[in-house]
Amino acid sequence: MTFKAVIFDMDGVIVDTEPLQFARQKEYLQHLGITIPEETLMKMVGGNKKMAFQIISTYCKEEISFKEYYKRFGAYYADRPIDFTEILNDGIVEILEWLKSQGYRLALASSGAPEKIEAALTQCQIKDYFELILSGDMFKASKPHPEIYQTVAKKMCLTPEECLVIEDSNYGIESATRAGMYTLAKREERFPFSQEQADGLFDSFSDIQDFLEKQELKAAN
Repeated sequence: MTFKAVIFDMDGVIVDTEPLQFARQKEYLQHLGITIPEETLMKMVGGNKKMAFQIISTYCKEEISFKEYYKRFGAYYADRPIDFTEILNDGIVEILEWLKSQGYRLALASSGAPEKIEAALTQCQIKDYFELILSGDMFKASKPHPEIYQTVAKKMCLTPEECLVIEDSNYGIESATRAGMYTLAKREERFPFSQEQADGLFDSFSDIQDFLEKQELKAAN
């Protein structure tokens, strides 16, 4: 395998947002007096807002639209914005720097909203590493549908086999796998993610460097 591009998910991979987002959603639902079983709440982790709202709306006591729910949600946390620099995962800047130095093309494919992606990448000063940034909000169907990863390959004029994907959630892993891309998953044991579909797991971003260096050696021999 010879990879030309590395495509990163954002939530859980670049920034450790998932525990914070889970806690915030849970707090807000309690504020509204809505009780959702823990195992059902867990299904929202790794998905996008539309997926979460599909679950939440079945428990709401009043009729409320997707737009209105998240407008109120945003207002509730208006005085507590997320500082993404505090939850930037260790080693991410170093691996982005190394990948760039080795000539790999970098892209980001996230289920997150465009404004959230912009805030995270700008605050953490890593936006310029990526030549292409896509949000799941740009598509009718977000992860686990493969369209977001298929679109990355198409826009970068690459085949799926030339793309290495870095993911964590089962939704993202399934999306990349269905797109025909080799997928490495950041090991996650705090949430009940099913990571079996990934081609490999890693604990540290230095593991990605080791993996790619081994692939380069194989290709050279």
